[in-house]
Amino acid sequence: FIQSFIPLISGDSYWFIVTYLILFLVSPIVVNGIKHISKAKFKVALCTLLSIYYIFPNTIQQFADLNEFGFSNLTWMLTIYLIGAYIALYGLKIERNKGTIWIVFCLSLLILALSRCALIYETFPYRLIVEFLGSTGNNSILIVPVATTLFLIFKNLNIKKNNILLWLSSATFGIYLFHTNRWFSRFMWMNIFKLDEFHDSNLFVPYSIVVVATLFLLCAIIEWLRKRLETRFLSLKPVETL
Repeated sequence: FIQSFIPLISGDSYWFIVTYLILFLVSPIVVNGIKHISKAKFKVALCTLLSIYYIFPNTIQQFADLNEFGFSNLTWMLTIYLIGAYIALYGLKIERNKGTIWIVFCLSLLILALSRCALIYETFPYRLIVEFLGSTGNNSILIVPVATTLFLIFKNLNIKKNNILLWLSSATFGIYLFHTNRWFSRFMWMNIFKLDEFHDSNLFVPYSIVVVATLFLLCAIIEWLRKRLETRFLSLKPVETL
């Protein structure tokens, strides 16, 4: 129970924020290294990482064990970070064709979604093919096109100010902490929404979508209330606080 409130000792519960924090701390070193290598060397380094951790293990059986060779959440996030850095510095020819970017993004995301369905339903058609193309781990070969196209989409995206988006984006970190909390997550998924009862049902996927959207909104409201209470408390004078 205590570990649920201390992210750094909670194992895999808060893996994303722990990995992000480590990457944030080492990012000055990474950025300094990027600035001092040529475009050609950067490309070679990036292609090497992509080959070792994404392409070879997912396409050649003899290289399947490479997933265990130094692959971790940090190496995954670092590789994605380097992809974004390369796009920011040098760009890609494909970014001139917005239609192609969206097609690649949607197809890659669709196959990833189908691969999740294939893991749930044993009778899913073309199960082996879909699982091969879109394994749901961090080193899925489709993570690369999804991440790359997302970087390209947002690089040239002009988002006008929207209060709703600003409110939701400011609550995202709080939502993440809530729904990945060990105690809260287990209680919500099993006791409130009872997802395990729908596991073998054809309604599992649509029900899961509704549950995720509902949980996102509920956590956003909780985070909003937390901010209001925090602002109110901090605005009190020391005497009033005591």
